[in-house]
Amino acid sequence: DIISNEYRMSDGSPYQGSHFREQSSPHIGLMDPAIAGGETWYPNYFLSADLNMFDAIGWDYPPCAAPSINTQPQPFDGCVGDTIVLSISASGGSLTYQWRIGSTNLVNGGRISGATSATLTITGALESDSATNYNCVVSLNGCPAISTDTAVTISGDAEFLNQPFDANAPEGGTAAFNVLVTGWQDYTFQWRRNGVPLTNDGRISGATTQGLLIDPVQLSDAGTYDCLATSAAGCETLSNSATLTVVAQCTQAQITQQPANQTACSGDTVALSVSATGTSLGYQWRRGTTNLSNDGHFSGVTTPTLTISNAVPGDSGTDYNCVVTSGGSCPVTSNNATVTINAYPSITQQPGSSSVCEGGTIMLSVGATGGSLSYQWRRGTTNLNDGGRISGATTAALTITGALPSDAGSDYNCVITSAGLCGVTSNNGSVSVESPAVILGQPQDLTVDEGDNASFTVTVQNPGSYTYRWRKDGNDLSDGGSISGSGTSSLLITGVVQGDAGDYDCVISGTLCDVVSAAATLTVNAPEPCPEDLDGDGVVGLPDLSILLTNFGGPGTAAEGDITGDGQVDLADLSALLTAYGTTCP
Repeated sequence: DIISNEYRMSDGSPYQGSHFREQSSPHIGLMDPAIAGGETWYPNYFLSADLNMFDAIGWDYPPCAAPSINTQPQPFDGCVGDTIVLSISASGGSLTYQWRIGSTNLVNGGRISGATSATLTITGALESDSATNYNCVVSLNGCPAISTDTAVTISGDAEFLNQPFDANAPEGGTAAFNVLVTGWQDYTFQWRRNGVPLTNDGRISGATTQGLLIDPVQLSDAGTYDCLATSAAGCETLSNSATLTVVAQCTQAQITQQPANQTACSGDTVALSVSATGTSLGYQWRRGTTNLSNDGHFSGVTTPTLTISNAVPGDSGTDYNCVVTSGGSCPVTSNNATVTINAYPSITQQPGSSSVCEGGTIMLSVGATGGSLSYQWRRGTTNLNDGGRISGATTAALTITGALPSDAGSDYNCVITSAGLCGVTSNNGSVSVESPAVILGQPQDLTVDEGDNASFTVTVQNPGSYTYRWRKDGNDLSDGGSISGSGTSSLLITGVVQGDAGDYDCVISGTLCDVVSAAATLTVNAPEPCPEDLDGDGVVGLPDLSILLTNFGGPGTAAEGDITGDGQVDLADLSALLTAYGTTCP
């Protein structure tokens, strides 16, 4: 036997190379092996020595079949810190992949993953990851196909040669901020105040250049300014921030109470208030920098109190403020106040009803849509609480185990609240609890002779409220033949036979509840044989009389005519036989 996987055809023993055939297709074309049909000890490959031997005898090994690349990797442009993703698609069978830069293999680890899969991922991109010769070697059974080179370009942060400086300006004066970026022609710019992009509006110019100018300066221009430089590749770099301090040229009003945040439900009325001290105060409520107008929905926009009637979720925002002026000038702006308007939940499934047998499980459920929903089940207006037989009192599904008649009612409802504030109440759900039948009289055991009638009865409270189903040994009975009353409270069996013996009970059913009576046992006595039937043929007749007369006047057995059992065959026995003459015996 061959016991080594290292056996080679070129060893020359015990089998010649000309008798060897490779297992995998396409076959090299030699004769079938001498080992066994299609079997070799080779794991579907040839050793170098074998290939040399094939070459020596003039046989060529089949050519390598490379896979087909369907989709070449595409160039990637990104910024420092981005995630580089390169992908390739190929077909041809069971493929292997190796991503490279030029001819250098990439290895999984650190920021690199997928180096030997169809998708290469490099996290936390660096400028040093830029290269024009990323490629992937796709191999099929060792036969490679190399993708075209693709470029990865990673742009770095902008280089600020000049940063903006803090500035002071009088109200009505001029303020300017500047930056200088290396290679500024390749960047776009956006100046911001307190993180909000600025736009050119007459007073403000250069909002999208390296130089920002504000003329004339207003008190509201005070704040923190910075410039966002964006490269052609979309890479953003933020300058240092600079603070503009505006010196007022008049006496401003003093805000003594800022507007407070408000949370309400759709349809509610919301009020925001501000308090200030000063001379001839004026008010203008805004959202951001946009003045609000009295339109029925908004009222009091030029008073200390802004009112929002019939609020809707679209009124939600963090930018409500009030500009307060003193003597018609010197405006001062309140802090921003947040208004949150929550929508009421929408009930998609009402509780419905639950009907159970006493002792069963009551289940009621609701369905609703909305944000951050909470639930509270009630009976009428009284909250139900988890504990004992109740669970799920604060979930969408209420469960009450061990149902009692007192659980019945049509006043179950659920209050569903969104965001802990906006609540709606479901329709009332109903619960029906049916009590099982109360058995007053159980069926009793009964012993009868074969051929007699047998009757079983069960007595219940309110008998007209239930249906009945009699069973024998657990099997339902039906009227027919000797059986009647199988669907009533009394079962009758006429002409009882031995097969009627067994245990009888009755299933008493209401709408929901079944109760099973106690089982009553029917015992059927077999009939005694006829002593007059001397020959045992089942009929008292002439053959029996002949037997008796043959033995008449002497001692005898029961089979010889001693019907009375006194040991003698005499007139008493003859009289008994004649009395029973012509009858059929069991």
